[in-house]
Amino acid sequence: MRLYFPWHELLKALEEIETATTASPLQGDQPPKGLLLIFDDDGIYLVPNTTDGVHHKNDQPRVTVFAQTCDLQEIPHDFIDADQSVQFLEADGLIRLAATPLPAAITPTNLVVRIEPDRLSMTIHFDTKH
Repeated sequence: MRLYFPWHELLKALEEIETATTASPLQGDQPPKGLLLIFDDDGIYLVPNTTDGVHHKNDQPRVTVFAQTCDLQEIPHDFIDADQSVQFLEADGLIRLAATPLPAAITPTNLVVRIEPDRLSMTIHFDTKH
């Protein structure tokens, strides 16, 4: 299964992570700052695990990036169960990519999260103009 998250929306989440100093613990562990991939009745979405970034002040709603198309029934059963509705994703590489100047003809369009029974991987889709 592949999940597509709009890059322009993800940039706001990455900015939240970069400007934050504190990350919320996940199951008692103190993780680095990153993204939480959440599976629930509202759909599949990414949220920063931070608590004090630029977009999380003054009771602003949490930055949420929904998968463009998703069907919870398509997720491999070995990957997710009732105890595993949240996955932590490192964001350092995505933050570096977002800060990297690209030629004008290349534009990131989507973060693609591929879910397989035994692993999760991330790639970026680009649009190229000729």
